[in-house]
Amino acid sequence: MAISTVHQASTSISQCTYHVFLSFKGVDTRKNFTDHLYTALVQVGIHTFRDDEKIERGKNTKDEILKAILHESKMSIIVFSKDYASSRRCLSELVKILEHRKSSQYIVLPVFYDVDPSQVKKQTGSYAEAFARHEGSIKSEMNVVQRWRDALKEVADLGGMVLRDRYESQFIQDIVKHVHNTLQSNALYLPPYLVGIDSPVTRINWWLEENKVRIITICGIGGIGKTTIAKIVFNQNIQRYEGYSFLADVRERSEEGYGNLCKVFEVKELAYNESLQLFNWYAFGKGSITESFMEYSSKIVKHCSGLPLALKVLGSSLSNRSMSVWKSALEKLEAILDSKIQKILSISYNSLQDDHDKNLFLDIACFFVGKDRDYTTTILDGCDFYTTVGIDNLIGRSLLFANEKNKLMMHQMVRDMGREIIRQESSDPGERSRFWDREAFDGSETIKCLAVDMQGLLEHKSRRTTTSLPFAKHSKNGFMKSNEVYTESEAFAKMRRLKLLQLDYIKLNGDFKDFPKGLVWLRWHGFSQQSLPMKFDIKKLVVLDIRNNNLKRVWKGTKWLSNLKILNLSHSHGLLKTPIFTGLPSLEKLMLKDCIKLIEVDQSIGELKKLTFLSLKTCKNLMKLPRKIGLLLSLEVLILSNCSRLGDIPWELHNIKSLRVLNLDETSVHQSKSWISFPPLKRSKELSFFWAFLPCNLVKLSLESCKLSDDIMPSDLGSLPLLKCLNLSRNPLCSLPESIKSLTKLDELRLTSCTKLQVIPKLPILSDFAEIYLSTSPVTIMLTNLPRLFYSKQCIIFGCERLTEVQEVFQLEPIENIEAKELKSLFNMESIYGNIQVQLYNSLTDTKIIDIPQVILIC
Repeated sequence: MAISTVHQASTSISQCTYHVFLSFKGVDTRKNFTDHLYTALVQVGIHTFRDDEKIERGKNTKDEILKAILHESKMSIIVFSKDYASSRRCLSELVKILEHRKSSQYIVLPVFYDVDPSQVKKQTGSYAEAFARHEGSIKSEMNVVQRWRDALKEVADLGGMVLRDRYESQFIQDIVKHVHNTLQSNALYLPPYLVGIDSPVTRINWWLEENKVRIITICGIGGIGKTTIAKIVFNQNIQRYEGYSFLADVRERSEEGYGNLCKVFEVKELAYNESLQLFNWYAFGKGSITESFMEYSSKIVKHCSGLPLALKVLGSSLSNRSMSVWKSALEKLEAILDSKIQKILSISYNSLQDDHDKNLFLDIACFFVGKDRDYTTTILDGCDFYTTVGIDNLIGRSLLFANEKNKLMMHQMVRDMGREIIRQESSDPGERSRFWDREAFDGSETIKCLAVDMQGLLEHKSRRTTTSLPFAKHSKNGFMKSNEVYTESEAFAKMRRLKLLQLDYIKLNGDFKDFPKGLVWLRWHGFSQQSLPMKFDIKKLVVLDIRNNNLKRVWKGTKWLSNLKILNLSHSHGLLKTPIFTGLPSLEKLMLKDCIKLIEVDQSIGELKKLTFLSLKTCKNLMKLPRKIGLLLSLEVLILSNCSRLGDIPWELHNIKSLRVLNLDETSVHQSKSWISFPPLKRSKELSFFWAFLPCNLVKLSLESCKLSDDIMPSDLGSLPLLKCLNLSRNPLCSLPESIKSLTKLDELRLTSCTKLQVIPKLPILSDFAEIYLSTSPVTIMLTNLPRLFYSKQCIIFGCERLTEVQEVFQLEPIENIEAKELKSLFNMESIYGNIQVQLYNSLTDTKIIDIPQVILIC
């Protein structure tokens, strides 16, 4: 561990209020060069006096400047610009600075911004013109003018720093470095270009000001800028302390014992515009870019995904290089991570406690970025990982995070770092432990994970004309494009350790007896065979995902897969009947979405005692469900939306007390006759619909576009006391039952495009985050508790063109119904009745109507 330590200040510089006095001609450079120089000095901890900010109001400016020069600064930087000599103040300051230099160890650094030192020394050009004006205006003080001339000659002889044709940004950094070295400052040196750090630095400094005990943790992935931010904060605060130190490259942290005294600040990636600006500074020495390099710059910046280290390394490496080099560098970047970036990013990986977490990281980096966290946990638990705690460890090291949709996400460069670790295992891809690449190889016993997405590969290799898998016995030339993508089954014979396999849109030639028998995850989109072969040994599978297949039958008879937890057969367009489920005792999720020819769900589905999720969405030919579905006592989510011919919902559904979400959108449940066999309903008034045998613990119910009318709606909704979300959109309802007020937990009510809706009764008192959607519903009576809804998160009733009253808010009445004396005194009422029509705009509902004049009565 490298440690940089700064001990208690004892040098003379620590006795000065300022490190540097900055002298300049304000009009010339105040808002550009001098401002940039001042900012750069301050950022590296060089405390700098600038007269526009440091002098308190009411104090004598001349005296304060003299004080800053003689007593409170260690060094002066004099910025000579074209118009510098026209300022008597600047020239007088210069004389004082040089006098102080002669009587002490005061340091003077001339900076020649847009003038040459010879012009300053000889007073030619704009300097000659300035002195001509001085001599004409103060003839009685020619001795003062002569002192100014002598001072300019003296300071020019000191040498100093000259801009000439250099970039200003680099010139400023050279000045800062020179000042830093000259003063031997305790401040820490910073990178030359800083972008996007103002916000985190400001937040940390504010927290330091507000808290007496100051323990701060700055976290983020390697190369994100943690050390840079820490250095800036250190530089900007060291003058407040008698003693201070800076420890660099500290990789371990402990908050034990500090409790609430420790504040954690997480550093986020740069935004795209900030990234482009930082990259351009390093690549071109300026924040902008030439048009010819824009395409490559944009691609590189996007690949860096806001990581400052990567932007700095790549920008510097491409500076002053040809466009052909840029193109080659971009192609290399997509395949191999830069070694400097790899070294920094690997620090977090190498600091992981054990091989368990390292291998877990590599599996996720190679195969599961963007995948659902629970889905990934299910698979990797089957590979003998302790996935839950392992993922938490990776998140703690900023190597991984879960987004708002519970997807596992990873910075692009961190993922590349993980894949580079695998690439470095062997120069032969076939000898590596994991494979996801496009290059040719022959599989070996070392490979544990293999992923090939043929659709993606065909897009990548679109210029080619034929295709064969890279590990096919006869193939050494990579992927080619063709209508038939194939490989020989014997290619898998050596892969005995293979556990994770993705073979999207691959046709297999040969016998499945050579297939690895230890597979835990098999994803084979576009599976080409009409059923799973008998010799296909997949008894250890935890997840089987064979979407978009050619299956006519999944398997013959009973298939014993005791470990299988997730089965995805979605988009099986040739499947007529589900498989027998008897041999799947551990199954938790079953997806049969878009099986458009499916007409039968096997009765054995009732044996799936652990099933929590079932989707039959868009099974357009499915007309009924087996009554054994009522035996799914662990089922939580049932999706039947767009099963347009599904009319009969078995009354046994009522037995599933665990069911929380039921989606019946675009089904024919309004035609259901299942109630006939349900004894409690034989004499009930609810014979027209199935509401009474809906599971009582439902939290979310969606019945959009189900052709529900008033006579189908029940008079009593009290059987669903836990309901939080009810969607009745696009149904021909004229009113809702009064009993809706009994749904006291209702948070969301959707009535979008209920074009016949006229009456909404009093709703339950909704929570602070309740939402109501009434778009294009022509409500004509009233929303009796809409005032309360106005305080909710959302209240959308657009399109309710006949809404005329909101109780306790307003009432809209035709003017002819009003007898108020005030109106009669303002208008000739008889001339209005029946003769005038106006366009009325309702901003509440965003509608317009043509009608006689109306009066708004404020309640």
